[in-house]
Amino acid sequence: MSKTQPTDTDVPLNYDSDEGLATIEEIEAPDTDQEWVDFALANFTSGKTYMDAALTSQWERNADHFNNRHYRRSAYNSKMYRGRSRLFRPLSRSAERSGSSKLAAALFSNRDVVDTQPENQSDDMQLAASRVMKQVLDYRLDKTIPWYLTVMGAWQDTRVYGPCATYTWWDYQEMEVDADVPVKDIEGNVIKGRFKKEKVTKVLKDEPVIEMMPPENILFDPQCDWRDPVGTSPYMIRLVPMHVSEIQE
Repeated sequence: MSKTQPTDTDVPLNYDSDEGLATIEEIEAPDTDQEWVDFALANFTSGKTYMDAALTSQWERNADHFNNRHYRRSAYNSKMYRGRSRLFRPLSRSAERSGSSKLAAALFSNRDVVDTQPENQSDDMQLAASRVMKQVLDYRLDKTIPWYLTVMGAWQDTRVYGPCATYTWWDYQEMEVDADVPVKDIEGNVIKGRFKKEKVTKVLKDEPVIEMMPPENILFDPQCDWRDPVGTSPYMIRLVPMHVSEIQE
């Protein structure tokens, strides 16, 4: 029986076995919560070990150079170079600033944030839909999403680290409040001047969110395709920094 490699549709494999990967007949999905926790911890350890060994050192070097500092493990920061000049020429920051200005000019030189066009210009329904979609996107990218900062931040991440990552979700919050509701008769007509207290749902937030994530907060399988890590990695781990109060809540 040949061995099988994990895919995004396979159940977890036993990586701790001395005999190598399990055959497809020997695979058993975790049954208990502890087994799932152990499996998640094994994936986390694998992704974290690969990131620390292959990526973190270069990311630290790039970040230090971008912030106009010598690499933190450079000889210029050792005691041997204590009396020597530590001047650093900020060529990395200058190159990034030049690229950022060109990107901003290319993407934000027009008044319209986006331009939407129908596939069929002779279809009135598509023309109307494209106009509505343009207005919705212009509103969202101007009022609820800091689009300029998001784009420039993603660009800066690619220039410093290589990859950039965002977490896109919909922020919907509601709460129950007391409100005066008009009283209706048996026929459903509103009786003027009569109200009653009832619990109603009040929407606090209802908007999309594009959240920039530091690349070190994304863990993936080392064996994935480097051209498409999200689509080919058997697991993706998103690390979310949280305050103690948020965890307790």
